[in-house]
Amino acid sequence: MMSKKSEKVKIYLVIGLVIVAAIVAYFRFVHKKDGSDENIAASPPQAVKFDASQIQKTKPKTSQKTGFPADEFVNMNIRDIFSPAQLPPESKPPIPAEISPVSIGTLELKGTIIGGDDSMAVINDRFMRNGENIGEYQIVKINSNEVVLKSNNQEKVLQVMAPAD
Repeated sequence: MMSKKSEKVKIYLVIGLVIVAAIVAYFRFVHKKDGSDENIAASPPQAVKFDASQIQKTKPKTSQKTGFPADEFVNMNIRDIFSPAQLPPESKPPIPAEISPVSIGTLELKGTIIGGDDSMAVINDRFMRNGENIGEYQIVKINSNEVVLKSNNQEKVLQVMAPAD
């Protein structure tokens, strides 16, 4: 046995569907169209006439390249981020590699970077490579925790300082 509430819902659904069907039938069969869009697909296509006399000749625009042309090969320069950037052979380094003379007591090795083609050391907050000069010393060898410096006849070894606890 159905409850009164479910019977009311069914009646409302039937009434709603009848109203929707009546609206659809009205617009489908009774409502007259103005005829402007009747048989659009059935009408034959009209021939388009092109008059070349109206074309104006202009100079071709010189366009600036704003994007990548589809027919040009895009050259991506991918390098190892741990190796130093290679400068072009004709350019000179912007900063001279030599620092003013400093006594060995003031040199402090902060860390080393091993890997890639060229190892680097951080001495007095500056990145230095093999063969570069710092003060009167030249960097001879960079190991994982030490750097070997060489002057005229003496050799010094800088070691990474352990952080203070």
